[in-house]
Amino acid sequence: MVVFRLDIEDLQELRLADDYRSFLRIYLKFKSLSGGAFARQAGFVRQFPSDVLSGKRRLTLRSFVAFDNALNLPPMARKFFKYLVANEEKDLFPDLGHQHILTVLSDLRAQTWQSSHRKTQTKPPPEASILFRNPSTLVLISATGTPEKGASLQEIVSRSRLSTAEVNTLLPKLVHAKILRLENDRYFADDFHVFLNANAQKEAFSAVFNASSKLAAEKVVSTKIEADEMFFTSFFCIDRSKLPALKEELRKTLLQFVDNSMSSDADCVVRFLAALHL
Repeated sequence: MVVFRLDIEDLQELRLADDYRSFLRIYLKFKSLSGGAFARQAGFVRQFPSDVLSGKRRLTLRSFVAFDNALNLPPMARKFFKYLVANEEKDLFPDLGHQHILTVLSDLRAQTWQSSHRKTQTKPPPEASILFRNPSTLVLISATGTPEKGASLQEIVSRSRLSTAEVNTLLPKLVHAKILRLENDRYFADDFHVFLNANAQKEAFSAVFNASSKLAAEKVVSTKIEADEMFFTSFFCIDRSKLPALKEELRKTLLQFVDNSMSSDADCVVRFLAALHL
Protein backbone atom coordinates (compact mmCIF):
# COMPACT_ATOMS: atom_id res chain seq x y z
CA MET A 1 0.00 0.00 0.00
CA VAL A 2 1.21 3.48 -0.84
CA VAL A 3 1.18 5.81 2.18
CA PHE A 4 0.83 9.57 1.76
CA ARG A 5 2.37 11.69 4.48
CA LEU A 6 2.79 15.48 4.62
CA ASP A 7 5.99 16.99 5.92
CA ILE A 8 5.53 19.18 8.96
CA GLU A 9 6.27 22.41 7.04
CA ASP A 10 3.42 21.59 4.66
CA LEU A 11 0.96 21.13 7.49
CA GLN A 12 0.79 24.71 8.71
CA GLU A 13 -1.49 25.89 5.89
CA LEU A 14 -4.02 23.23 6.84
CA ARG A 15 -4.74 25.27 9.99
CA LEU A 16 -6.37 27.92 7.77
CA ALA A 17 -9.07 25.54 6.52
CA ASP A 18 -12.58 26.68 7.49
CA ASP A 19 -14.17 23.26 6.98
CA TYR A 20 -13.14 19.70 6.30
CA ARG A 21 -13.63 20.01 2.54
CA SER A 22 -11.19 22.93 2.41
CA PHE A 23 -8.82 20.87 4.53
CA LEU A 24 -8.98 18.01 2.02
CA ARG A 25 -8.42 20.35 -0.94
CA ILE A 26 -5.29 21.79 0.69
CA TYR A 27 -4.03 18.30 1.48
CA LEU A 28 -4.54 17.06 -2.08
CA LYS A 29 -2.85 20.18 -3.46
CA PHE A 30 0.28 19.66 -1.37
CA LYS A 31 0.44 15.99 -2.31
CA SER A 32 -0.35 16.71 -5.98
CA LEU A 33 -3.04 14.05 -5.80
CA SER A 34 -6.18 13.66 -7.84
CA GLY A 35 -9.46 12.60 -6.27
CA GLY A 36 -9.09 9.26 -8.04
CA ALA A 37 -5.63 8.58 -6.60
CA PHE A 38 -6.84 9.42 -3.10
CA ALA A 39 -9.90 7.21 -3.63
CA ARG A 40 -7.65 4.23 -4.32
CA GLN A 41 -5.66 4.95 -1.15
CA ALA A 42 -8.82 5.24 0.97
CA GLY A 43 -10.47 2.20 -0.61
CA PHE A 44 -13.41 3.99 -2.27
CA VAL A 45 -14.83 4.03 -5.75
CA ARG A 46 -13.11 6.67 -7.86
CA GLN A 47 -15.86 9.31 -7.64
CA PHE A 48 -16.59 9.34 -3.91
CA PRO A 49 -13.85 11.75 -2.67
CA SER A 50 -14.65 14.14 -5.51
CA ASP A 51 -18.34 14.06 -4.55
CA VAL A 52 -17.39 14.82 -0.94
CA LEU A 53 -15.22 17.75 -2.02
CA SER A 54 -17.99 19.18 -4.19
CA GLY A 55 -20.61 18.81 -1.46
CA LYS A 56 -22.66 16.20 -3.29
CA ARG A 57 -21.88 13.59 -0.64
CA ARG A 58 -21.19 13.82 3.09
CA LEU A 59 -18.87 11.82 5.29
CA THR A 60 -20.37 9.00 7.31
CA LEU A 61 -18.61 7.53 10.33
CA ARG A 62 -17.29 4.69 8.20
CA SER A 63 -16.00 6.96 5.43
CA PHE A 64 -14.51 9.37 8.00
CA VAL A 65 -12.43 6.52 9.46
CA ALA A 66 -11.27 5.53 5.97
CA PHE A 67 -10.35 9.14 5.12
CA ASP A 68 -8.60 9.55 8.48
CA ASN A 69 -6.46 6.45 7.94
CA ALA A 70 -5.63 7.34 4.34
CA LEU A 71 -4.58 10.91 5.19
CA ASN A 72 -1.96 9.51 7.60
CA LEU A 73 -1.58 12.83 9.41
CA PRO A 74 0.50 13.69 12.47
CA PRO A 75 -1.60 13.89 15.66
CA MET A 76 -2.40 17.63 15.76
CA ALA A 77 -3.42 17.74 12.09
CA ARG A 78 -5.42 14.54 12.55
CA LYS A 79 -7.25 16.02 15.52
CA PHE A 80 -7.97 19.23 13.58
CA PHE A 81 -9.49 17.26 10.70
CA LYS A 82 -11.66 15.26 13.09
CA TYR A 83 -13.01 18.38 14.79
CA LEU A 84 -13.68 20.06 11.44
CA VAL A 85 -15.77 17.02 10.53
CA ALA A 86 -17.47 17.07 13.94
CA ASN A 87 -18.36 20.74 13.47
CA GLU A 88 -20.30 20.00 10.29
CA GLU A 89 -21.40 16.40 10.65
CA LYS A 90 -22.64 16.66 14.22
CA ASP A 91 -24.38 13.28 14.20
CA LEU A 92 -21.02 11.50 13.81
CA PHE A 93 -19.72 12.75 17.18
CA PRO A 94 -22.82 13.53 19.28
CA ASP A 95 -20.87 13.56 22.55
CA LEU A 96 -18.66 16.46 21.48
CA GLY A 97 -20.33 19.68 22.57
CA HIS A 98 -20.55 22.50 20.01
CA GLN A 99 -18.66 24.99 22.15
CA HIS A 100 -15.97 22.43 22.92
CA ILE A 101 -15.51 21.77 19.19
CA LEU A 102 -15.10 25.49 18.48
CA THR A 103 -12.66 25.90 21.36
CA VAL A 104 -10.49 22.98 20.22
CA LEU A 105 -10.44 24.26 16.62
CA SER A 106 -9.46 27.74 17.81
CA ASP A 107 -6.70 26.35 20.02
CA LEU A 108 -5.30 24.18 17.24
CA ARG A 109 -5.28 27.07 14.77
CA ALA A 110 -3.23 29.10 17.24
CA GLN A 111 -0.57 26.42 17.75
CA THR A 112 2.43 25.45 15.66
CA TRP A 113 1.80 21.84 14.75
CA GLN A 114 4.41 19.30 15.66
CA SER A 115 5.35 16.07 13.95
CA SER A 116 6.13 14.17 17.15
CA HIS A 117 3.45 11.92 18.54
CA ARG A 118 1.10 13.35 21.16
CA LYS A 119 3.43 15.46 23.26
CA THR A 120 1.94 17.23 26.23
CA GLN A 121 2.51 20.90 26.96
CA THR A 122 6.14 21.93 27.48
CA LYS A 123 5.21 23.32 30.88
CA PRO A 124 2.24 21.30 32.17
CA PRO A 125 0.38 22.59 35.24
CA PRO A 126 2.40 21.75 38.40
CA GLU A 127 -0.48 19.71 39.82
CA ALA A 128 -0.51 17.57 36.65
CA SER A 129 3.06 16.36 37.18
CA ILE A 130 2.22 15.50 40.79
CA LEU A 131 -0.93 13.64 39.79
CA PHE A 132 0.92 11.54 37.22
CA ARG A 133 3.14 10.14 39.95
CA ASN A 134 0.06 8.32 41.21
CA PRO A 135 -0.36 5.14 39.10
CA SER A 136 -4.14 5.35 39.52
CA THR A 137 -4.20 8.59 37.51
CA LEU A 138 -3.51 6.89 34.19
CA VAL A 139 -5.91 4.09 35.04
CA LEU A 140 -8.69 6.67 35.53
CA ILE A 141 -7.85 8.52 32.32
CA SER A 142 -7.90 5.20 30.44
CA ALA A 143 -11.24 4.29 32.03
CA THR A 144 -12.89 7.30 30.35
CA GLY A 145 -12.71 5.31 27.10
CA THR A 146 -12.70 7.09 23.76
CA PRO A 147 -12.47 10.90 23.70
CA GLU A 148 -15.70 11.09 21.68
CA LYS A 149 -17.95 9.26 24.14
CA GLY A 150 -16.26 9.62 27.53
CA ALA A 151 -17.61 7.77 30.55
CA SER A 152 -19.90 8.19 33.53
CA LEU A 153 -18.66 7.88 37.11
CA GLN A 154 -20.18 4.40 37.34
CA GLU A 155 -18.43 3.28 34.13
CA ILE A 156 -15.10 4.62 35.35
CA VAL A 157 -15.38 2.77 38.67
CA SER A 158 -16.36 -0.46 36.91
CA ARG A 159 -13.62 -0.30 34.26
CA SER A 160 -10.81 0.85 36.53
CA ARG A 161 -11.60 -1.57 39.37
CA LEU A 162 -10.54 1.17 41.78
CA SER A 163 -12.54 1.99 44.89
CA THR A 164 -15.33 4.54 44.57
CA ALA A 165 -13.62 6.62 47.26
CA GLU A 166 -10.34 6.80 45.31
CA VAL A 167 -12.14 7.62 42.07
CA ASN A 168 -14.16 10.37 43.75
CA THR A 169 -10.95 11.82 45.20
CA LEU A 170 -8.94 11.80 41.96
CA LEU A 171 -11.53 12.83 39.37
CA PRO A 172 -12.03 16.44 40.62
CA LYS A 173 -8.25 16.89 40.69
CA LEU A 174 -7.93 15.67 37.10
CA VAL A 175 -10.67 18.05 35.98
CA HIS A 176 -9.06 20.96 37.85
CA ALA A 177 -5.69 20.20 36.21
CA LYS A 178 -7.48 20.15 32.79
CA ILE A 179 -6.41 16.58 32.19
CA LEU A 180 -10.09 15.60 31.97
CA ARG A 181 -13.20 17.67 31.39
CA LEU A 182 -16.66 17.13 32.83
CA GLU A 183 -19.74 17.66 30.64
CA ASN A 184 -23.28 16.46 31.39
CA ASP A 185 -22.07 14.08 34.12
CA ARG A 186 -19.57 12.42 31.78
CA TYR A 187 -15.80 12.64 31.90
CA PHE A 188 -13.79 13.14 28.72
CA ALA A 189 -10.10 13.02 27.79
CA ASP A 190 -9.06 15.29 24.92
CA ASP A 191 -6.91 12.70 23.20
CA PHE A 192 -6.33 8.96 23.05
CA HIS A 193 -2.96 9.15 24.80
CA VAL A 194 -1.09 10.99 27.50
CA PHE A 195 2.52 11.50 26.43
CA LEU A 196 4.89 11.92 29.38
CA ASN A 197 8.15 13.52 28.28
CA ALA A 198 10.91 11.53 29.97
CA ASN A 199 13.08 14.66 30.31
CA ALA A 200 10.60 17.36 31.32
CA GLN A 201 8.55 15.03 33.52
CA LYS A 202 11.18 12.52 34.58
CA GLU A 203 9.88 11.88 38.09
CA ALA A 204 6.30 11.30 36.94
CA PHE A 205 7.43 9.12 34.04
CA SER A 206 9.69 7.02 36.29
CA ALA A 207 6.93 6.56 38.87
CA VAL A 208 4.44 5.37 36.25
CA PHE A 209 6.88 3.02 34.51
CA ASN A 210 8.25 1.56 37.74
CA ALA A 211 4.75 0.92 39.11
CA SER A 212 3.75 -0.77 35.84
CA SER A 213 6.90 -2.90 35.82
CA LYS A 214 6.36 -3.99 39.41
CA LEU A 215 2.74 -4.93 38.78
CA ALA A 216 3.66 -6.94 35.67
CA ALA A 217 6.41 -8.78 37.59
CA GLU A 218 4.03 -9.65 40.40
CA LYS A 219 1.39 -10.82 37.95
CA VAL A 220 3.66 -13.14 36.01
CA VAL A 221 4.82 -15.05 39.11
CA SER A 222 1.69 -15.02 41.25
CA THR A 223 -1.06 -16.14 38.88
CA LYS A 224 -1.67 -18.47 36.00
CA ILE A 225 -1.38 -16.51 32.78
CA GLU A 226 -4.81 -16.27 31.18
CA ALA A 227 -5.62 -16.61 27.48
CA ASP A 228 -6.16 -12.85 27.19
CA GLU A 229 -2.84 -11.93 28.83
CA MET A 230 0.66 -11.87 27.35
CA PHE A 231 4.12 -11.57 28.89
CA PHE A 232 6.93 -11.34 26.34
CA THR A 233 10.63 -10.53 26.43
CA SER A 234 13.35 -10.88 23.83
CA PHE A 235 17.11 -10.53 23.46
CA PHE A 236 18.68 -10.12 20.02
CA CYS A 237 21.64 -8.63 18.17
CA ILE A 238 21.31 -5.41 16.22
CA ASP A 239 23.54 -2.65 14.85
CA ARG A 240 23.43 0.22 17.31
CA SER A 241 22.87 2.68 14.46
CA LYS A 242 19.53 0.99 13.70
CA LEU A 243 18.11 1.40 17.22
CA PRO A 244 16.50 4.85 16.67
CA ALA A 245 14.64 3.60 13.60
CA LEU A 246 13.54 0.44 15.43
CA LYS A 247 12.32 2.52 18.37
CA GLU A 248 10.28 4.81 16.12
CA GLU A 249 8.76 1.94 14.17
CA LEU A 250 7.79 0.07 17.34
CA ARG A 251 6.23 3.16 18.90
CA LYS A 252 4.23 3.96 15.77
CA THR A 253 2.98 0.37 15.45
CA LEU A 254 2.00 0.09 19.11
CA LEU A 255 0.18 3.42 19.21
CA GLN A 256 -1.70 2.63 16.02
CA PHE A 257 -2.78 -0.73 17.43
CA VAL A 258 -3.95 0.89 20.67
CA ASP A 259 -5.92 3.52 18.75
CA ASN A 260 -7.60 0.88 16.61
CA SER A 261 -8.36 -1.38 19.59
CA MET A 262 -10.00 1.18 21.87
CA SER A 263 -13.75 0.76 22.25
CA SER A 264 -16.39 3.27 23.29
CA ASP A 265 -18.21 0.42 25.07
CA ALA A 266 -15.17 -1.04 26.83
CA ASP A 267 -15.61 -2.99 30.07
CA CYS A 268 -12.09 -2.97 31.52
CA VAL A 269 -8.70 -1.25 31.57
CA VAL A 270 -5.61 -3.23 30.57
CA ARG A 271 -1.99 -2.35 31.24
CA PHE A 272 0.56 -2.49 28.44
CA LEU A 273 4.29 -2.22 29.12
CA ALA A 274 7.17 -2.08 26.62
CA ALA A 275 10.85 -1.24 26.89
CA LEU A 276 13.73 -1.22 24.40
CA HIS A 277 17.15 -0.81 26.03
CA LEU A 278 20.76 -1.95 25.94
